[in-house]
Amino acid sequence: MSRIAGILASIASASDYRAVKWSVVEPDEWDADEPRRLLVDHAYYSLFSRDPKSLLDLGPMHQGVSSKRIHSTILVFKYAQLAVSEVARLKEKRLDNIGAIVIRSDSNGFHIKTIGRSYCVVRHGAKVVLFDTRDQEETMKAMADKLEKAEW
Repeated sequence: MSRIAGILASIASASDYRAVKWSVVEPDEWDADEPRRLLVDHAYYSLFSRDPKSLLDLGPMHQGVSSKRIHSTILVFKYAQLAVSEVARLKEKRLDNIGAIVIRSDSNGFHIKTIGRSYCVVRHGAKVVLFDTRDQEETMKAMADKLEKAEW
């Protein structure tokens, strides 16, 4: 998990974003009994733009929070076939959204645009990274492309 997180942070940094791990997500769909049996580990990250024009003034506790953000979920499955099945499930779930358009899709991931959100999924073996964003589609796509080419 730490290797994938490090690669994600490096890719984010190269795009002038910073990766921040979420400590708790409520509700955590991956911490339920059924998904927990399929996973080795999982983590959530937010990628925030470092562009000074995007920073929000939310007080000292939230310094550096940006209006430009990309959410990321890292999933490490017990077996590669479980990851393949999850990519297919995630794709079907995203296609249920109004106005869903498939930009790219294969067994190693997809890029789907819907009204209001965009999603990219990248799979390497038993590892899956899901990106989603409201308004940073081009940056998200560039990060997903770099992640797809990286060794992890």
